[in-house]
Formats: sequence, structure tokens, C-alpha cells
Amino acid sequence: MKYIKFVYKISLFLALAIGFLLKSLYIDIFSKNQTEKKKRFIENASYFSKLVLKLFNIKVSQSGIYINDGKNHIIVSNHLSYFDIVVLSAFTEAVFVSTKEVEKTFLFGHIAKYGGAIFIDRKNKANILSDIELFKSVLEDGFNVVVFLEGTTSNGDDVLPFKSSFVEVMLKAQKPIVPICIKYKSINGKPIAISNRDYVFYYGDMTLLNHLFSFLLNVNSMEIELFFLNPLYQISHFSRKELTKILYEDIRSCYLEKLNF
Repeated sequence: MKYIKFVYKISLFLALAIGFLLKSLYIDIFSKNQTEKKKRFIENASYFSKLVLKLFNIKVSQSGIYINDGKNHIIVSNHLSYFDIVVLSAFTEAVFVSTKEVEKTFLFGHIAKYGGAIFIDRKNKANILSDIELFKSVLEDGFNVVVFLEGTTSNGDDVLPFKSSFVEVMLKAQKPIVPICIKYKSINGKPIAISNRDYVFYYGDMTLLNHLFSFLLNVNSMEIELFFLNPLYQISHFSRKELTKILYEDIRSCYLEKLNF
């Protein structure tokens, strides 16, 4: 029975991926304005993210108030898995800042591209100025932007130290910043623990396809909670280090307070 469900879930995943890519290809071909194209990519990604949550029995609850005043803003979140992107995309239409490594990954690179993501090269410091300009241009075009300041995913023991490269452009952009703490609560009705977290958390030397197959084989349901922390509206008086510290401490204290293991 377990493997019958596995085959069903793989088929479902492939059907969703193909449907998403075909719709995105249509948008890519028939949307000539680049800003409008990105907007439609993001809307499409949000729609399919909601489908993923529903069809794979992933329940997401919300604590706190998420600002939605029609103005674009920057979301800063802790980072545990590629599922973070699905969850946040389902809740808000936004551009995700991803890496060149993801862009080059088979299938998932295309999914990220058609999701409206922008890609930066964290390993090449020579590109930092052009990466910041790309980040800035997306904000200037009026899009919400999601940044994972840890720079990579963690194993869930703690929130990794935030990298401050993009905090400087946040200060210059003067957009509201919304800190979010993502907490994975349960898998198959059991609390997240060291024994089951690797079905969901993606970190270290794990490979993407193997991890996805493990998730599809072992996970039948999941509960996740989003904690929307106090947004920051007035940030001009902070230095880069101060703002980085505030965001890190707010998100980390929320995460460790809710930690089960």
C-alpha cells in the first residue's frame, strides 16, 4: 500500500509540474512586457503552490498579522526546506531570491525561473554589486521580495547566522520588512523530531531528487505554522549590522521558543 501511494504521489507531482511548466511556457511566449510577464509568473506559482498544499495534505496555520496594504514589501524568513518556498508562495505573491545552483538544477531550475525567482551567485563575491542591483530593480518594479538571509537551509537545530549582503539594499529601498518564522509542527500526525525531520528538512549534502522521493514515500500529511512577527516600517536610522541583528534575533527567538526537539 505504501508503494502504491508513492507511485500515486509521484504521478501527482509530475502532473502538477508539467501543468505548471506548460502554463508558464504559455505566459513566457505570449507576455511581451517583462514586468507583466514576471507578475503573471508569480500569480501562477502562487496558484500552483496552493494546489500542492491541498493535494499533498499540507496544512498551514498562521499566527500574527500579515500586512497587506497594497504596497510592496520585503519578507525575511528562516530557511529549512524548499517547502518553505511553496508555503510562502501560497500565502503571498512574491519574487524569491534564489541561487545560481538552483537555477542549474534539472527541472527545479525551470520551476524556479517560471516562478519568477531571481538568481544570485553567493559564492562569487565579484558579482555582489550586480546581484544587489538585480534585487533593487525587482523592488523598484513593485514586487514583494522574499529573502532567506541564512543563505542556505539548516537542519532545524537553530537558525543560522544571517548574511548581511542584502540588508544594505533593504535600507536603501526603504520598504517595510516583514519577518516570518516558519515552524514545521508535525509529520503524519507526529511532532517533528530528529527521527523524522529529514523527510522534510533539506540541508547539508542531501541531493534534491533523492530527498523529494523520500518525502513522497514517507510523508502523508504535514502541519506547518507561520509566525508573522512585528513588521519594520521605519528602518532608516539602523545600520546594516543593527538591522541584521534585529531581524535575526526576532526570528531566532520565535523559532527556538517553538522548537520541539
